[in-house]
Amino acid sequence: MASSITRAQIRIIAYDGIWFRDGHYGNHLFMSPENFQSRIYWPKESKYQVVPLARALDGPKTRDNVPYETVITIDDGWYDPNKYMVPPLENESLPVTIDVYTGAVDSQIAIPKS
Repeated sequence: MASSITRAQIRIIAYDGIWFRDGHYGNHLFMSPENFQSRIYWPKESKYQVVPLARALDGPKTRDNVPYETVITIDDGWYDPNKYMVPPLENESLPVTIDVYTGAVDSQIAIPKS
């Protein structure tokens, strides 16, 4: 019922990244490549249509209002998401927006990988 009430609203699925260790981040904010891979198939099997962020932001006056529009984003633009998350999305022809941590770009100081 809730999904039909909000069918004209845009949904955003925000992923944080990939995690290979046990611990807090692995259990809450990040996931294994296998877990991510298992999640990318549901949009094609559901009523939710994944669209590019730019299309979602065009607004209802400039585009057809497609019910259940969904945007996928990945935070920070780290190496691991680009290696493990972007290729499966591309293989499924699902658009994704990668947010870049501009503090690191602006400072040009390397962030050590822990």
